[in-house]
Amino acid sequence: MKKLISVILSVMMVLSLGALSVMPVMAATVSSEEPVNPGVVSGQVNGQNSNDVTFVVSPANPMEYTFTYGGNYEFLGWEFNGLETGDYTVVSENGKTITIQLTASGANKSFVANAKVNAPTTPTTPTTPSTGDKDTSGKSPSTGVAIGGIAVAGAGVAMLAALKKRD
Repeated sequence: MKKLISVILSVMMVLSLGALSVMPVMAATVSSEEPVNPGVVSGQVNGQNSNDVTFVVSPANPMEYTFTYGGNYEFLGWEFNGLETGDYTVVSENGKTITIQLTASGANKSFVANAKVNAPTTPTTPTTPSTGDKDTSGKSPSTGVAIGGIAVAGAGVAMLAALKKRD
């Protein structure tokens, strides 16, 4: 009977230490999903790169983009270069802001949201296009901490049981 208990305690300790050694793998940064839109999205004003067009990707739906024209010229409307009519649907439009949702056919396409405005025809110096808000933190969720705690608790219980058996 003592041999059986020793073997069971040894197996528990080995499994606990094994779980502890796997913990860093569980906490590694792993992306289980492909990026929904790996294409490049940018904003322009009258076909020129501009910081006057900003956009935000919806956290609830990564296929949904909200574009806003923040310039001072008379705003005329939006066009989406690189997308065809069936590649997106307009969710809402209010003043200088429009929200679109990409369809399956537009999900991987690069496109430019072009704000059409009534601006003077003098040449302007193009600026860099906006790139939107993207999560580039590279941090993974802290799932390894829970596994580590369980592994240490299991090793402690096994060690305590082994010490009690010695006495």
